Amino acid sequence: MPRPVRTLLAGTLIATTTFVGAATSQSLDSEQVQTGDVFSGQALNVVSVDDQVTGATTATGNALSGAVQNGRLQLRSDQQLRARVDATTTMSAGQVGGATTLVTTAVGNTGDVAAYRADLTADVAQTTGSTWINARSDINTPAGRYLGGAGVSTTALANAQAFGVENGRATYAVEQVSGAQVDAATSATVQYVPAPAAFTTSAVSNSVSASGANAAQEARVVQRTSGGPRTQAVTQVAAGNAWNLAGTATAAANTATVANQGGSLVAAFDQTNGGAVLAQSSVSAYDFGAASSMAYGVGNSSVASNNDVVVTVDNLQLNTGGVEAASEFTGHAGYDGYASATAIGNATTGYACSECAGVLNATSRQINDADISASASINITGSNRAVVGTSTAIGNTASFYVSNPGG
Repeated sequence: MPRPVRTLLAGTLIATTTFVGAATSQSLDSEQVQTGDVFSGQALNVVSVDDQVTGATTATGNALSGAVQNGRLQLRSDQQLRARVDATTTMSAGQVGGATTLVTTAVGNTGDVAAYRADLTADVAQTTGSTWINARSDINTPAGRYLGGAGVSTTALANAQAFGVENGRATYAVEQVSGAQVDAATSATVQYVPAPAAFTTSAVSNSVSASGANAAQEARVVQRTSGGPRTQAVTQVAAGNAWNLAGTATAAANTATVANQGGSLVAAFDQTNGGAVLAQSSVSAYDFGAASSMAYGVGNSSVASNNDVVVTVDNLQLNTGGVEAASEFTGHAGYDGYASATAIGNATTGYACSECAGVLNATSRQINDADISASASINITGSNRAVVGTSTAIGNTASFYVSNPGG
């Protein structure tokens, strides 16, 4: 068995460790500390281009990646961010003949661990101090013609950890603490888009995701937001003539999702949010075919799903930060206009497969001590075919069920 490898990384942007072996046991003991600000910026100035325009802007404080095949991986990871992380993309254009794709991502701490035909044991701690995680995309092209459509994605994450296991067993514990202000914003002004155009903004303070195939999983997730003033996602899109236009804003303080197929699943969630959560989407088009605006905000969210027999869930959620979701669509003349807003204090879901003679054992406690607000509005100044608006505000919601997959 190799000796554990311990690394201390101060002022390092990205550290990546990958293990691939045959019938081996790997051990990783990693500590990463980021104390200097991390900035990434990109400016695209386009007069006229016949083909596509693609841009990716990424700023990361600490990153760790590990994998094992045909063996066993034991991981201990401690990531600490004490600095600002900022990613910004700006674009000006006259005409783009092909598709326009822009991805802007700012991440404080991130980890990605996988095991194939192997077992995984992980103990992960991610801490983001009192700082700012900011991602922004600006498309200021009031005369811009995007003939091939557009896909613009803006994401800000304080702490993010992902696991994947196939044909093995996974046992992991994750503790995430964020004191950061997490802001993501997308702003776009265009003249003409005769193809689908989607503008998506996402801000998350703490995120854990895990998936298993032919595997048994045991997960313990602890997530805290402490001192961070807000988690905010804002999308603002204005178009002269858009055939299929969509704006989306998603903000979440704590989110954890554990999914499994072909093995048992035991999940314990402990989530506490004390900061404000805001999701705001504003979409306007003078002439439009289909246009939609969607805002979703949640304080704490947990999901445990298993397409197999046994699911055991222990869920504890406390939200004391206000949650607000606001969605707006304004158009003059067109066909279909949509606006939806959903705000939730605490949300949890547990699922097992009925065709597998599934068994679901769940214990859940949810406490919301904050204002929850959702608002959706549609304003048509001329004429159109249909308008659909939805506004939903929920303090606590819990869903546990055994069901037929696809049914």
